[in-house]
Amino acid sequence: MLAVIAKSLQNRLNIALASLLLLIAYSGLMYVPVSATSHVSGTVTSLAVSPPTFYLSANPGDTLSESIRVENTTPIVQHVSVSLENFVPLGTEGQVNITSQANEYSLISWIRVNPENATITGYGTQIFNFTINVPQNAEPSGKFGSIVFTTSPNKLGNGSSVSVSQRIGDLILLRIAGKADENIFVKNFNVETGNKLPSNRLSLTALVSNIGNVQVKPIGYINIRNMFGAQVAQIPLASEYILPGAERSLTTYWKHGILFGQYRATLTALYGLSNKILTATTTFVVIPWSLIAIVLAIVIVLCSIVWLGRVRIKRAIKILFGKE
Repeated sequence: MLAVIAKSLQNRLNIALASLLLLIAYSGLMYVPVSATSHVSGTVTSLAVSPPTFYLSANPGDTLSESIRVENTTPIVQHVSVSLENFVPLGTEGQVNITSQANEYSLISWIRVNPENATITGYGTQIFNFTINVPQNAEPSGKFGSIVFTTSPNKLGNGSSVSVSQRIGDLILLRIAGKADENIFVKNFNVETGNKLPSNRLSLTALVSNIGNVQVKPIGYINIRNMFGAQVAQIPLASEYILPGAERSLTTYWKHGILFGQYRATLTALYGLSNKILTATTTFVVIPWSLIAIVLAIVIVLCSIVWLGRVRIKRAIKILFGKE
């Protein structure tokens, strides 16, 4: 009789363990937070430029000389013309908008390009040289502009166009030496996790605003501490240039293990020639609901096994002693 009872208990245990494994596989250990405190358009082009962006510095009165390599990525001969245009920040992801309107940061009046027109054979390349003549009275600040390359429409034998004119810009950011107004601050610092991210990764996004007059690039770390004050991670901050008058989202991803409870994230970075300090802090809470559900399922299964086992053992004892 005891052997039959033991076999029955073993079968129930196997079924319970199988159900538990299916629950684990289905849940995927997904974490859900319960609280938190705190370019020009991408048209396909037949040209490629290298490098796509210049980060330069100069003293008043300097003359800088650089070159751009333009590649024709098609087998068709391309007739290319050069123009100088300004650009302004667009959005918070680092996009820019090419514009003909001048502003206080305009650089294009200082730039000269040679040649101004060129014909590039299929899969061929052309070097465009340019100089920047910085005036003697240039004040310490940031200046930026774009050298834009435009293709002429290709035509079929009957005179009809087979494509529209295409444009690609090379961005130039220049810093004039001297005591510029370096001034940025963190407008928002948020933590995000959920269905859009893998279960073992969360994102920390700092929205940084530049109210100075020169482009800067903060470099630093994000330190994360748990509810007991112990440091659990130190992550390099996603570092990008922030143009004057612009806001830029710096998103850093943290690949983590099992999380539970409240955490504090502290951003610390240095920026500018004078190494100014940029700081921000946010707190967030993570409760691994799926893991809790699995633990509860284990407890329920074990309690059920123990309860059923006790009932069957009591009944077996009664049978052995003739009381049932």
